[in-house]
Amino acid sequence: MATTLTTTEAWSYNKAVEASSPSTGAKLDLFFEKQAKFETGWFLLSLMLQGIFCLPVPAVLIYYFHAPVYIVVITLSLFFANIIAGMASIGVRAIILLLAASVVIHLALLACFAL
Repeated sequence: MATTLTTTEAWSYNKAVEASSPSTGAKLDLFFEKQAKFETGWFLLSLMLQGIFCLPVPAVLIYYFHAPVYIVVITLSLFFANIIAGMASIGVRAIILLLAASVVIHLALLACFAL
């Protein structure tokens, strides 16, 4: 009579599952989970990057490239969204994604009006 103590095959797992690499979404989830303890740091980094790199973009585009004024509204909306997200402790995932979206939007603005 075979019991769980004598049968090792019943407890083995699928080797194919171990060999497959995790998807990009799973890697991102793991990264966000590891960064959860640094939420305040990400908030401060987000504010510094916004203030140093993103807030001057409308001034440059409006003064040198005669871009429309609504670019200021876009920039300030993204900046205040980052402030509200960080102060409301919405989570590190939202803070990082807002920072990434803000950088991408400002790069797109630079590409549209400066080139």
